[in-house]
Amino acid sequence: MLYRFRFAGLSLTIILFFLISAAISRAGIVMNQVRYQKGDKTMQKGNILIQNNRLRFNDLDSNVSSIIDFNNENMIIIDHNKKTYISTTLDEYIKGVEEMTSRMEKEMEDHLDSLPPEQQKPVKELMKKNKLQTEKKKKSTLSVKQTSEVSNIAGLDSSKFQILIDGQLNEEIWVSSSEKFKNELDFGEFASTMKKLKTISQMYSTHKLANTDLLNDIYGKGYPLKTADYSVNKAVYIEEVTDINSMDIKEDSFKPDPDYTEKTLDSLFGNE
Repeated sequence: MLYRFRFAGLSLTIILFFLISAAISRAGIVMNQVRYQKGDKTMQKGNILIQNNRLRFNDLDSNVSSIIDFNNENMIIIDHNKKTYISTTLDEYIKGVEEMTSRMEKEMEDHLDSLPPEQQKPVKELMKKNKLQTEKKKKSTLSVKQTSEVSNIAGLDSSKFQILIDGQLNEEIWVSSSEKFKNELDFGEFASTMKKLKTISQMYSTHKLANTDLLNDIYGKGYPLKTADYSVNKAVYIEEVTDINSMDIKEDSFKPDPDYTEKTLDSLFGNE
């Protein structure tokens, strides 16, 4: 009887161990990514963790991590150098970027009169250019084209899409609809978040994407393993996943370090 009791106790211990282990970590996707300007050998490196409709990007150059939960669009931005983090929502973050941009423009206008005449001219020209760009944004249209090209990127077949602005090539995106991503991401929620993130880049672009619902045709079908951005003058910037692995990811990977200090979103935009 005592033996059976000890055996039952041991079995319960083993079961509890595996239950706790499962709660602490579970399978997910880990990827390495590079970003570079075409023709330039200098590369920025990062890695990406995806699990349970959440994504964490670690920028290895700036030592900053960004976490986003596609279920509710909550965000965490972690500065490992300062050992601080900011917890916010995507909508609040976008609003903060918009307010910072408006504040910088106003500060530039207020500062203009204090500059010598020879310095005022280039600043006025820049402000005039920005104003014209803002007006032009209202006239731009977006279209999405799926090409017949399929490339193998990091071991996965990826379909090539093109984003055109007023008929001109703006970006190329290679998307994988692999089961790996289907098991970890809700593509509908992923597409919704990616459309919002696009609004940030458009603040500094000459174009306003009024019909961003077309982006569902891209991000609603899979995960982008490679992008080629043609929007910055004549330069082409490439982001590409170099390898993909399925492995256990700890739950803590989607939380800030417990010994880090929480800061407000205002601190990120210099309002504190």
